[in-house]
Amino acid sequence: MADQLSISLRAWRPQNKLKDSLPYLISRINEQKGSFRNITEASLKEEIRAAQAGESKAVENGDDEEATEDGQDTKAKGDELSKAREEIIKQIGAAHTASSHALDFVSLLLSKHTSKTAEATISPFVKANIPMGSLGAEIMQEPSKSEAEKTSEGLVSLGWRMQSLSRSADSLLKSASRLEQEVEREARYWQQILAVKESGWSLCRLPGEGHTLGVRFGFSEAHAEFRDRGLAALRRDPDGNIKLDRGPRWQGDKQLRVRLLQNGKPTATSKQPPAPNSEDLSLPQLLLRARNSLFDSELHHELTRECRNLIAQGVHNIGTTIRFPFNENTEIEIDFVATDPELGPPLEETKDGDPTIPSAVLTTLRILLSHAHRENLIRRSQPPGPITDTPSPRRFYSLKQSSTLPQCKKPKASSPASPTPWRAPTSPSPRK
Repeated sequence: MADQLSISLRAWRPQNKLKDSLPYLISRINEQKGSFRNITEASLKEEIRAAQAGESKAVENGDDEEATEDGQDTKAKGDELSKAREEIIKQIGAAHTASSHALDFVSLLLSKHTSKTAEATISPFVKANIPMGSLGAEIMQEPSKSEAEKTSEGLVSLGWRMQSLSRSADSLLKSASRLEQEVEREARYWQQILAVKESGWSLCRLPGEGHTLGVRFGFSEAHAEFRDRGLAALRRDPDGNIKLDRGPRWQGDKQLRVRLLQNGKPTATSKQPPAPNSEDLSLPQLLLRARNSLFDSELHHELTRECRNLIAQGVHNIGTTIRFPFNENTEIEIDFVATDPELGPPLEETKDGDPTIPSAVLTTLRILLSHAHRENLIRRSQPPGPITDTPSPRRFYSLKQSSTLPQCKKPKASSPASPTPWRAPTSPSPRK
């Protein structure tokens, strides 16, 4: 059937009468020959004479070849059309013959009971050669069966029923077991959700994922970049436990570390909380560590931004490390290191040095950022100014100017995600 010719049943394209009009022909002559002023009788005769002399032979040869090819193509297409037509007519005839035989058989079978209806549909040839009512049909009585055969068929039927009931029971038991496991997973999931809610964390729906719950662990007064990162999804794993999904930008929890360097060697390190593996921590402890990591990340960002303006005072920033002089041969180094041992090398602490100065510097920096958050809250609590076409400029924190820690007035309404003093992951929840 792959060699059959496909015939298009589309109508012929209507003739465009616009192309045969006089204005169209005049425009074509202007495009080909230019203006009528440049056309003379002598130039036309010269053009006709050159065309007849130089191209008459080539045109004749080309015309002969084209005529031969056109004739062959026309003959081949005619043969294909004839074959396709014959094949279609042959298939139609076979279908008509089969349907006529079926109609004669049914009409002859019904002629025994309704002769008038059958005579109207039977063919003249069958009506003339076969008497009406000569073909009939009857219901044959089934042969009698012995008692042994009946008993055997009953046992087979009973066996099939028992097998079907057994399969249904097994399917129901599997469904009940699967449903029980799913109920246990859901109960475990909602128990952990309730523990997070009772710990004081704010739950909400994720934007764009209304069926997924999220938890806010960030600070509402932080910069927009860090405030948006303070939202994590609470997704359920196959075992029913909650997995904290903090998005594709999260690369592990980190924290600030302050070290006292003497002649380039660390002599004292700030006290760091214990850093157990994530698998050993409960969900509230993971949220607390994530909050502390986000707070230190914003603090490191602000310190890096401010140290660019303090190069003249000996402050240097190399990668994630910030150094500034403390005494003649002593420097203070602030770096951003991983908290989880699985994501980075373990934190090295010097056992001989006194960690009082590095810990005091780290605590002071965290207090300054908390004070900047509180100033931002007071600023937002005030009535807004008049509306103008000029957008309000972005406000930057200035930690070095907040070192005096002026006394702030208590705001009228506290923010639900206001920062609290930094705590270790093993301490209780930040708010209730």
